[in-house]
Amino acid sequence: MLIKHGYFVKNLYLKNRKYPITFTYGGAHSIKVLLKKSSKKIPPVKGNDDISICRACGTFKPSDKVKQYFISISNNELPNEMVADANALNYLKNTAKSVERIHIDYFPQPFKDFIRNVRSELYDVIKRTVGIFMWRCGIPDGHNPLFNGGMSFSLDGKKWNLVPPGIKVQVHAASILQTPQRISLSLKKLINSVQDQPVGHQLYREAQYLRNTNPRISIVVAISALEVAVKECVSKLNPNSNWLVENLPSPDVRKLINEYIPKLLCETTFERILPLPKHLNDTIRKGIQTRNQVAHLGREAPSRESINEILSTVQEVLWLLDFCSGHNWALEYISNDTRNHIKQKMKARANQSLMPT
Repeated sequence: MLIKHGYFVKNLYLKNRKYPITFTYGGAHSIKVLLKKSSKKIPPVKGNDDISICRACGTFKPSDKVKQYFISISNNELPNEMVADANALNYLKNTAKSVERIHIDYFPQPFKDFIRNVRSELYDVIKRTVGIFMWRCGIPDGHNPLFNGGMSFSLDGKKWNLVPPGIKVQVHAASILQTPQRISLSLKKLINSVQDQPVGHQLYREAQYLRNTNPRISIVVAISALEVAVKECVSKLNPNSNWLVENLPSPDVRKLINEYIPKLLCETTFERILPLPKHLNDTIRKGIQTRNQVAHLGREAPSRESINEILSTVQEVLWLLDFCSGHNWALEYISNDTRNHIKQKMKARANQSLMPT
């Protein structure tokens, strides 16, 4: 039996794509994921009404008893256990109008458990796919980008029925850049790997989300995102350091970035990246001081301009750490100032190598 679960996603900017982007997870349930522009008319979202869809579909084998519930729904008939349930009958007559629209809480427990397990598995796959999509496309905001999810099932792969509604998820919007074909190929490689969206980037999105409503907490979360990202990078470059990274208090992240991580990198390419350029290093120092004042002394948040500067710098360093972790494409998202700094370091090294000894 096929079951698919989909969510609307705001501002994926897939409206110019003729064909959807598909990913194959496989596994025990042969799960496939599809990203495409929405053909449905959705009420405009404040600020932007570009809507896309992320849908996961898999093959699931319910028990014979649970399968009978799906057969009853497909035939628009109440399951035998619900025929004598006055509450279910009343809900069907006055609210649902069809069996597939009866709330899941009216159904027997085995059916509810099966649906919730399937929903959880498919939701996790959708969330991971959209998360990697946002990370790979360099999107700074959009914490929890999914909204208005729905499920449907098919017994034969042709006729589809809605799964009775249950838990609804309402979360916030994303702003995702247009994805060229070359990125979609890279996305498929990431999806097929064990790589997930780094936790540092997830925390950074939370910081962006809180920037206007709770700027003090935004600064705290942003610096935490940087500390987590540094630990993730160190663990990736030196797996033997996992225990120390996970159990010791956070050391000076600037020292780790500027002094320790370069020692773990042997390729000359990375020598152009670290230590951090002065403008990034100074702003990170400022961000850490601000976090400490907010967290330990209860100080007020700095100006909006200062918050924006700190957050944008943290994001820049996250991309540099991604590059050091082996994601060469991360340099696509660094600023022109940092890119010029790298070019100047390359030029200086080249001139130094030409000097007579």
